[in-house]
Amino acid sequence: MKHTVIIDRPPSCTPSRQMPDGAVTGNGDTGLVWGGTSSRQRIYISKNNFRKAEKGGSENGAVKVIGGFDLVMPCFKFKPYHVEQRMDEAELLGRFSNGETSAEIKIVVCATQNIVLVELRMKGEPAEFTLTPWVKEGSGGRIGLGTQNQVNWVQRRFDSEGGKPPAGAVIALKTLEPFNDGDAAVYRYALSVVSDRDHRAYKAAAIESALAVDRALFEQLYAAHRQKWQDFWSRSSVELYDRELELNWYAGQYFPACCSGGAAPDTWGNFVTGDETVGSFCQGAFYGAVSSNHWELTDSLNGLPVDISAAEIIIMRWYGTYDKDYALNYAYPYLKKLGGLVSSRLMYENGRYVIRQGEYVNCVKSLGFVRLLFGCLSDMARELGVDGDEQEKCRQILDALSDFPVFENKGQKIYRFTEHGPEGSGKSSDLIWHVFPGGQVGLDSDNETLTVARNTLCTVDTTADDSGVCRIFPGAARLGVEPDEIIAVLKNYYRKFQLPNLLFNRAGSGLENVGITAATVNEMLLQSRAGRITLFPVWNMSRRADFTDLRAEGAFLVSACLEDGKLRHCRVISEKGKTLRLVLPQNIGQLKISLNGREIKSENSEIITPTQPGDTLYIVGK
Repeated sequence: MKHTVIIDRPPSCTPSRQMPDGAVTGNGDTGLVWGGTSSRQRIYISKNNFRKAEKGGSENGAVKVIGGFDLVMPCFKFKPYHVEQRMDEAELLGRFSNGETSAEIKIVVCATQNIVLVELRMKGEPAEFTLTPWVKEGSGGRIGLGTQNQVNWVQRRFDSEGGKPPAGAVIALKTLEPFNDGDAAVYRYALSVVSDRDHRAYKAAAIESALAVDRALFEQLYAAHRQKWQDFWSRSSVELYDRELELNWYAGQYFPACCSGGAAPDTWGNFVTGDETVGSFCQGAFYGAVSSNHWELTDSLNGLPVDISAAEIIIMRWYGTYDKDYALNYAYPYLKKLGGLVSSRLMYENGRYVIRQGEYVNCVKSLGFVRLLFGCLSDMARELGVDGDEQEKCRQILDALSDFPVFENKGQKIYRFTEHGPEGSGKSSDLIWHVFPGGQVGLDSDNETLTVARNTLCTVDTTADDSGVCRIFPGAARLGVEPDEIIAVLKNYYRKFQLPNLLFNRAGSGLENVGITAATVNEMLLQSRAGRITLFPVWNMSRRADFTDLRAEGAFLVSACLEDGKLRHCRVISEKGKTLRLVLPQNIGQLKISLNGREIKSENSEIITPTQPGDTLYIVGK
């Protein structure tokens, strides 16, 4: 329970057409939000693959609320509200008391099945309560409810019309036999959540699944849930001098994991409490996934239409894992198809390639993406040993591609939004997209390039760009902005826009910004670009930091501990046998360096050594 968010006031933005402020959890497919008051609690349940296609919207539409359940406990009317969002365990816990009766309510969305487990423990004087399912009405949907084999069910569905696909989902609730555990009376419930995308006979499947849950299966499901989340958190960790920063880093892993299952999450993920029609993919939520060693979360992108927003995450995953099976079966065909579409916008004029998009010429973001895409396609084809002509084509484009447009603004050179077209706007993070996530500028860039990029960053307003903040903060780390300043501005952003559950309330941005802290802190602790890994590149060396298995480009897993300005230890595991180029911080004391137990020497702060898969480099401070 180390990384727990405590909500001590009844949610005021639940339900909402945007991000809710109640405690949230999920298993990647089914999502749950805790709303209501101490005496009348309303739980909202939605599902990533229960969507209604909208006219003019995306083909799959936006995630819709199915319904949920109401827990009514009159004895706690006007009593204190206390709900815990336990991210380490992926469970929600509510505690309520009136002095005579106390209740502890635990809710989990099983990590291994689409079943919600609810346990209510009551102590003291007996008190009446009811727990009943409810179904969301409106938006042209049809509802149904009933009882079958002592299972209560509710159904919401949207009929097919105008070529739009139908959609349907059912929540089936079973009440288990109550029992006593010491001085507590224990009441348990299981709710099965099934959509028409899961099973053609989805109502029957939901009822059958709920009916199968007895006391033994309830406990097995809960144990499996705990184990799966324990395995999830074992993949990486950070321990920072600043507990708020650390808590937000964990939130940056928790929210995408709750929302990323078989389908890619849209604007509000599966934390839906009101019918919203937005159905766009939120790539910003994944900006810290690969570097946090949770590349598996990006599996939910499979099936998305060919698009820049998904491609940038796919490219991150390739460079972080060098997974050839992933490349052959998915990434390379996807990026190659996108490369063909992008090539149609490239024109060879006066000895260079230019990008024309209507009246715009050479948009800085587009130039950055072309460099990223064709650089990756060339690298990937070479690794896979395919398409020699494709590699040559990529090199020709990269060698002759136009430079990033620059102009002078108030005596300083900054990037121009387009070469011909708008100069730019302080609201647009597109001006530094090629820094992050585009990866075309970094600390190893020449001084002039770094100066232009830093000048540009200073013109971008973090409070004005709703969905681009997820690029601004990690971009600042990529450019070497003073670390305490990054953290101070980031915390100011928390104060302005963060909800009690650690989600962000920005118009239209939704999940886009949940990964801000993870992506930013990872870039401050460990940067990798152009084959070079830099340890603690943008970190106040007097501040403690301890991290385990952050993922760097080249498929390296890096762990390190910094304390009292000294590097206590560092471990680098090579997964794919790439050449390791590790840049160490300056003035961190004497070090002992070994590769697979054999001591190696380094003349300066950069270690360069070939590796084989499974090789481990150790660094220990003397």
